[in-house]
Amino acid sequence: MYLIELHDIFFRAPIGVFPEEKILGTDLVLQLQIEMNQELKDSFSDYVDYVQAYQIISETLKSGFDLLEQAAEAIIEKLFSLHTNIYSIKISIQKVYPPIKQFEGKVSVTISKKIGRAHV
Repeated sequence: MYLIELHDIFFRAPIGVFPEEKILGTDLVLQLQIEMNQELKDSFSDYVDYVQAYQIISETLKSGFDLLEQAAEAIIEKLFSLHTNIYSIKISIQKVYPPIKQFEGKVSVTISKKIGRAHV
């Protein structure tokens, strides 16, 4: 087993229920963890390409969502198709400036999913 992680990835994407969030975009910070269901190997094809993972995230976020949860689920679904040896994916999406009156913080959602394959 090994992990591939992408940390503190910044995006501006049309996510939110308010029209302004869809028009102007929302600042997001994303964390991603992909757990592989195998030992380290010598062949490049045995690994998840983190550049490809980033591109999937970027393209998925551009399509727009009402909720962070919907965005996270869509990203996870697409990432599982990257490689047959992905065992689990955990993603956190943080909305940096949520439209909450007098709120000086951030909000986030974290979703973790395992595929129905057994550990090897």
